[in-house]
Amino acid sequence: MIDSVGNSFDKLIFREYAIVTTYSSDLAIQLVSAVIDQTLTFQKKYRDNKRTLSAQFCFGDQNLILKIPRARNGRIWERFLTLFRPSESRRIFNSQLKLMELSMIGPTPILAAERRWLGCVVESFVIYQYLEGVPGQDVDAQRILSSLIELHKKGYLRGDPQLVNFIIDRDNVQFIDFKLKKSVFLPKIKAYMELSDFLGKCPEAQPYLPEKIEGSVKFKIASSLFGLKIGIRRMRRRMKSLLN
Repeated sequence: MIDSVGNSFDKLIFREYAIVTTYSSDLAIQLVSAVIDQTLTFQKKYRDNKRTLSAQFCFGDQNLILKIPRARNGRIWERFLTLFRPSESRRIFNSQLKLMELSMIGPTPILAAERRWLGCVVESFVIYQYLEGVPGQDVDAQRILSSLIELHKKGYLRGDPQLVNFIIDRDNVQFIDFKLKKSVFLPKIKAYMELSDFLGKCPEAQPYLPEKIEGSVKFKIASSLFGLKIGIRRMRRRMKSLLN
């Protein structure tokens, strides 16, 4: 298949998994078999807990990342939602394709696989290329802020905008751990709320915020709304801890 900007990918079914892949069918089947049969040798595990498995491995001469969203695969309500939408893994794959379409840098998607039962996704995983570079640091705040603003200009949010979710390779800012979302309702406010989130996590970026944004009424409204959102979230956590 060909998407709207010429990125090619195939769809196939193998061992009850529906697969989308930018690889050839033969290579994709090899990868899916290795994941299902648990024969991959990991060079490094980034996370391995009840929520997520995220690990690096080699396939031929390529360094790849396997991500299994265990918690999302297992939650009953998350499974129910997949009656109406793709799995978490497929959405990650789609977001990586979309970022390529937007001419921004992120992992090249390799494949996403999902297995359904009674129409609900019960197992899924995604594989994509490992990005060379180092996680973003305070000294990279200006460049990362500029990249985030550029994404917003293209009409998308990235989600969870913190320094470690960007990889720096020489002068390139690369996006990782994102699921792109296009806002239809109040897109500018939501983009500025995401900027407020990033500035809260990386105050070193504050001096580089364009005056046009910082002085706008919409940014002030968005900052207030984001502060309210954080306050409500903290209150819920306190109440939950007290009840437990």
